[in-house]
Amino acid sequence: MKEVDEEFLNSVIKTFGTPNQIDMVREECLELLLALQRLKRGKEELNEIKTNIIDEVADVLIVINQARLIFGKKEVDERIEYKINRLKSKL
Repeated sequence: MKEVDEEFLNSVIKTFGTPNQIDMVREECLELLLALQRLKRGKEELNEIKTNIIDEVADVLIVINQARLIFGKKEVDERIEYKINRLKSKL
C-alpha cells in the first residue's frame, strides 16, 4: 500500500476540523457499504460497480488514515498488530 503523507493529512484535519473529518469517515464508509450492496444485488454492469468500489475503497483508506491520526497513530497501529496476529492464529 502507498505510504501516507501524514503532514498533508494533518493539514486537512486542521483546515476542515476534527468533527468534520470524523463525519467524512462515516460518510465514506457508508458510500463503500452502498457500493458493495450494489455488487451483491448484481443488477448493474460488473465493471461499473467495480470502478465505483475501487473509488470508494480509496476514499475510505484516505479518511481512515485521518482517523488514525485523530485517535492516536500509536494506539491504532498497536491494535492493528494485535488483530493481525489474532487473525494469523486462526489460519
